[in-house]
Amino acid sequence: DDESAAAQFKNQNTAGSKLLQFFPLCNNDKTECEPYEAGSRKWGTLPLINQMFKLFFKIDQVRLVKGAIKPIEGDYEISFDQWHMADRVTYFFCTARMFMGEGDLRKAETRLDDALKLCHSDAEANIQRILVFLVPLRLMLGKPPPTPALLQQHSLEDKFSGIIASLRNGDLNLFKESLQLHEEFL
Repeated sequence: DDESAAAQFKNQNTAGSKLLQFFPLCNNDKTECEPYEAGSRKWGTLPLINQMFKLFFKIDQVRLVKGAIKPIEGDYEISFDQWHMADRVTYFFCTARMFMGEGDLRKAETRLDDALKLCHSDAEANIQRILVFLVPLRLMLGKPPPTPALLQQHSLEDKFSGIIASLRNGDLNLFKESLQLHEEFL
């Protein structure tokens, strides 16, 4: 219903505003960052950015995160390798989506590759989510997609095999059929 959708959108915008207000509290904390247990709020910066990405993707306001990622992308007090692996994977995936939206496909591919390399092998849903973005991206860049074995390992071969075959063979009808067949998934 329209009323509840409007209320949800308003609540999401309010939450987004609050997250943006919390960011400087984490980022500007002067407490010693080393070791992790020291209690510096800076350790909350990357997880907070990831939450901002998730929310702002939902409300189509991802541009609001750009200012927050600048410190992380630059010379930050905490080395990127020190963050929890899950936070790094999420960050790479979200920045890849942002770069795709901006049309910077090469940066997006690099970030998706990084996310795939770091993603825990037991995180099947995350690996699939990464591959769902990476396969079409590589095809758009004219690069070979991940191997059929990798796609099969993650239950994606049936979703992409027709698309990949149609592009290799220049078969427009097969391409259309494959897209229609897997339209909801893709």
